[in-house]
Amino acid sequence: MTQVHLLDVPEVPAGLPSDMLERRPDVKQVEAQLAAASLRIDAARTQYFPSLSLTASYGSESTAFADLFSAPALAWGIGASLLQPLIGLKAIEANVLAETARREAAVVSYVQTVQTAFRETRDALIANRTTRAALAAQAERAQKLGAALELAELRYRSGYSGYLDVLDAQRQLLQAQTLQILAARDVRFALIDLARAMGGGWDYQAAPARNSAP
Repeated sequence: MTQVHLLDVPEVPAGLPSDMLERRPDVKQVEAQLAAASLRIDAARTQYFPSLSLTASYGSESTAFADLFSAPALAWGIGASLLQPLIGLKAIEANVLAETARREAAVVSYVQTVQTAFRETRDALIANRTTRAALAAQAERAQKLGAALELAELRYRSGYSGYLDVLDAQRQLLQAQTLQILAARDVRFALIDLARAMGGGWDYQAAPARNSAP
């Protein structure tokens, strides 16, 4: 692999939407838990309603429906035709309250998970910025040392300095190029962390780092 390819790092495009974070497995999980909790509340609330037929033939009210409003049915307890008699309302209410509390806990968990997703994404973006800045600094240093090596070789060929100066310039340039490659590696690691924080990657093209040429 050539040095140029070692220095190629993908660019992060501007305008990536925050809804990309919804792809994260932990966000999907708490969303599913929140939806399930809401469904459980709806199911618990339906127990408040008697289960019976409202209509009879020709669109008239059914006998069971009419009996709800008769004196013997004041306790909403006319028999097996009702899903729950009045004596069970407290239990139903307790069940609704319990499911509501579970949903509130699911909401808290959802909010905390979303906050974590945004915080991890921000941390990853900061790491991406700082590693790219370090890469740019190393690229600039390597470029200057490359120019210094050319000058040392020119001075040597002109007889103004010894070959030891050329060797020293080569050593410094090689060290700078090595650090530049390591800096490019750190940028790739930061991109991996960013993709993980965002729940996946994005469409990108690899581009050489600015001022990457030695």
